[in-house]
Order: sequence, then structure tokens, then C-alpha cells
Amino acid sequence: MLNIDYLQLSCQGYVSDLKGFRRERKPYGTRQFNYIDEYYLSDKLFCTVCSKPYSVIINSKLMLIKFSNEFLYYKDKFKLFDNFLQILNVREIKISRLDLAYDFNHFVEYNNPMDLIFDFLGRKIIKKGKAKYTIIGSRENKHTIDYLRFGTNTSDICAYLYNKTKEMSEVKNKPYIRESWRQNGLDLSIPIWRLEYSIKTSSFNIVNQTDGDNIQISYESIKDFEKLKYIYNSLTNKYFQFKRITKDTNITRQPTINLIDIKTTKGTVYTEHISSDATRADKVFIRKTESLITTNDTLTQSDKQQLKSILLSFIIGKDMLDFYEERIKGTLTEDIKQYRKLYNQNVNSVIDSIIGQKCLEIDYQQNNHQQQQITHYQQYMRQPLNHKLRTNE
Repeated sequence: MLNIDYLQLSCQGYVSDLKGFRRERKPYGTRQFNYIDEYYLSDKLFCTVCSKPYSVIINSKLMLIKFSNEFLYYKDKFKLFDNFLQILNVREIKISRLDLAYDFNHFVEYNNPMDLIFDFLGRKIIKKGKAKYTIIGSRENKHTIDYLRFGTNTSDICAYLYNKTKEMSEVKNKPYIRESWRQNGLDLSIPIWRLEYSIKTSSFNIVNQTDGDNIQISYESIKDFEKLKYIYNSLTNKYFQFKRITKDTNITRQPTINLIDIKTTKGTVYTEHISSDATRADKVFIRKTESLITTNDTLTQSDKQQLKSILLSFIIGKDMLDFYEERIKGTLTEDIKQYRKLYNQNVNSVIDSIIGQKCLEIDYQQNNHQQQQITHYQQYMRQPLNHKLRTNE
């Protein structure tokens, strides 16, 4: 049984009362957002919305919408989600976090999924690709391991294998998941396991090895169940594929273990990373801009804020955060710390919405003068430093 178990979207808009929904504002916020609002549909929690970021470097319209876990198990969930997003009138919808879960009683080649974990630890099988892993188990009458994770808390994609029946018995029972198991023909008299992928970035594509078709993780693509199966199979092929160890030292010739039987094709996952091709000229540009912000008394506070926004987007785009913090230690230090917090708390998938030119979106349509200022400073910063000093004298 394949299902979405966690869905958080980033978008731009404003919180408001909506017909058909009851809204409750919490008396507290988060470390990044001023407000937390809960929307209820028929007295059930439908979603949680975080809005109005504290930091000035983030677009003030940024919102995070996390849909309730129970509604993710509704058959017509996307009709409900689409209706909510439409009447809330949001735009630039992107996935901030997505968890895909496949629940089952047995692997194809392992009657007891725990045996796969023991074979992995006993070096009878080997995982494709390198990854840090974590196991959780217990020792009572016998040794059991109920949890295996590949990846860390900061990984863009993590793979989890765990005993879902035990987790719901010991942590939190969810009757709607048990009912979903019954409807999908799973045997509730024996343990049900879950193989889950937690995706904290949309910066990767899946390319079909047959026809070259490209699928990117997006809100629209996950609404198509055939694409969802394709995405899940491709993730399994990259992050949870095992080979049986034989005398043949060439791992590519070792037999692949068949685990999940989802009838669809699979593609190759290609991750995308921010370019880090920093040059000496980039370092000079950062130093000169920082000097201009801190030493030029002719600039107004508004001018300096514009320059700081330009410099911050440049530093992030060039992946030079460490260089700035270690060598410059200037006016953007606190802003960079704030950015790192956001990145580590799963907002990295919406970078395009909160930094770069969009983060400088100080609403150009409403203030053309500010747009002219930015263009002026971009041209200004291309000039030699001695020319700037002569200009300001």
C-alpha cells in the first residue's frame, strides 16, 4: 500500500478566514514564523499554516502549509487540498517536505523484513551506494531490530524501514491507517512494516532510462498516482537497493534482491546542488561590497539594506557561507545564521522563494524607485574600487 504520509507546501499568500473552514490562531509562533494558524474542516484538523517570517531576508508572503496526516489517507484528498489552496489564493506552490510510505507484510524475497536487517548487519547482503545508517532494537527474550534508517537528520532524502504495527502500538495509534490497511488487503494479524522516504528537497529529477522522459517532484506530479509509483520505485532503486554478496568481487554482477512489487517502471534519480565555483574575483567582490556597506557614510540605511540583500543572495548563490563567516565576519553574520537554521529545518526546498531576486522582491511593482536603486548598485559594484572612492569624495 503506497501513500503520502507527510506533505508540507511552501507558497506565497496571506492567512485569512475561509468559508467552510474554522481557523484558530495559536498564541505562539515558531523560531522562524510569527504566526501559527490551524484550519479545521468538520471539526477535524485539516492543516497547519505558518506565516509572517521574522527575518527580513525572507519574502514576507512566505507560508508553510502542512496538511493533517489523517486527510492524507482520504481517497479524494487532492480535491480537498486544491479547493483549500484555491480559496486561500496562494501562488508559487512548491513542496517543502514529502514523505512517501509503502506498507506491507513481507518483502518479495524476505518473509520477515527484520531478516533483511540482520543480513545487512551480518554482511550477507550489501547496500548499493554509501550512506550512514541508524538501527533501533531491543533485547528481551530475543534480539530484535525494528528500525533501520539510511541518512541523517540533515540529509535531503532519508530511507526508513520500520515495524509500523509496533510503532503505532507504542507511540500513537491511528485508526484511519489501520482501516486503510484493511481496505488494501493487508494482514493485520501479523506485523505490518513500512519502507518510507522522507524528501526534504525538490531539487532532483527522475529520468526514465527508456525514453528519457523527465519528472520533477512537484505538487502537480504527486497528484498522479502512476507518477507517484514511478517516483517511489526510482527512490527505492537509488536509496534502498541491496545485492547479495557472492564470491564475485564485482558488485555490479552480484544479484539484486527483489524487495518491493510495485507494478511500474523506474528511473534514475539525479540530484541538483548549488554551484560552488567561487573564484578570487568573487571573494574580492564580497570584500569590496562589505567595505562599502560599513565604511561609506554617504549611503542611507535603505541603500545599505539593498546592498546587504544583494550581497546575501550572491553569497548563497556561490555557496560561500563558510568563507564569509570565517574570513569576513561582517554585517551579514546574523542573517547567514538565520539562513542556516532555515536550511536545516527543511525549508531548503523553497530556497527559490526566499532568496535571490525573489527575496529582494521588495515589491518592485509598488516601488519602481527601489528597483532602479538595485540596478544602480549592481552597475556600481562592477566598477573598480578606486573609481567608487573618487565618486564619493
